[in-house]
Amino acid sequence: LDFGKVCVQSVCAKNFTVTNELSRCVLISLGRLEPELAKSTPPAQVVPAGATAGFDIVFMSPGEMSFKKQLQWIINEKHVSKFTITAEVVPIEVKLSTTELKMAFADDSLDIATAEVITMANPGNAAAEFFWASRPPFTITPEQGQIEPFSTQEVMVTWQPSASSKNAAKVALHVPGGLDQELSVIGDLPEARCQFAEKRLELGTLPVGL
Repeated sequence: LDFGKVCVQSVCAKNFTVTNELSRCVLISLGRLEPELAKSTPPAQVVPAGATAGFDIVFMSPGEMSFKKQLQWIINEKHVSKFTITAEVVPIEVKLSTTELKMAFADDSLDIATAEVITMANPGNAAAEFFWASRPPFTITPEQGQIEPFSTQEVMVTWQPSASSKNAAKVALHVPGGLDQELSVIGDLPEARCQFAEKRLELGTLPVGL
């Protein structure tokens, strides 16, 4: 059984079947289970003549690893057969649609803040929790949540310039069980300028007597 690429802490199950082609019942039991396979069920069952029985082989690993072990199955507690179970256990991963975001106000904007949307993708088979450590002048909403397996979620990055804050920051993203990342955000704020037009008043010749 090959479980392929699976995420840390994810629970995966595959079915192992045995068909009894004999004319009498047989007892099929699983041998010693590795810790990663401890949730497999049932440990044993009686298979009537001509019937097929199924075992749920459940795999779960708390850490990264390349798993390749043999599992025994035993007929009537005497005859032993084996098959190999393989899996590649990888960290939980969240992919960002961009790792560098440049933000700017429209030329005619009178707003005090502007916002951009980025997409977070979870390509793995386990739910991915996320926590953003945002701070002014940049905030991210929602700051925390969960992305279901093979799904995406949008978050909004808001920039509200402030005289007391720099308009550039690296916002940390924490993913439990996975790799932490940073989103580089830069706010483009042109220097404000004010120019007065000069107007000269010309006086004509005043009449005599005034």
